Amino acid sequence: MNNEMTVFENNTLADFNNQNSFFTSIDLNSEGARDKLYKATTACDKKISDCINMNITVKDFYLDTIQVTDKESGEIRDIPRIVLFDNDGVSYSSVSNGFYRSFANFVRFYGTPDKWKNPITIRVKQVET
Repeated sequence: MNNEMTVFENNTLADFNNQNSFFTSIDLNSEGARDKLYKATTACDKKISDCINMNITVKDFYLDTIQVTDKESGEIRDIPRIVLFDNDGVSYSSVSNGFYRSFANFVRFYGTPDKWKNPITIRVKQVET
């Protein structure tokens, strides 16, 4: 499976086969941004999987990959992690190839937050992958 997503300019980089790649729509030069991002990647407020059938008004997001151990094979695999931030600064995290593919399509069609006039509300749904 190919987990590539090409993103562009400043806070962007995305060859998700490279462990050092990440993308964030958050301006990392703004006050408190790095703290906010660090907190969200180490202790996210909510899991997206706990928000099925709920709406999230997405203001910003962060993408990277993390290594996880496959429970069946014991193999270490790189899996995309997505952290969404809502209007209130609440962070929602997902480590899932399926959510990554869905969110990549969302970005493909709607672009990144710097292109939006307002935050966009999404509804989290459980979909078989």
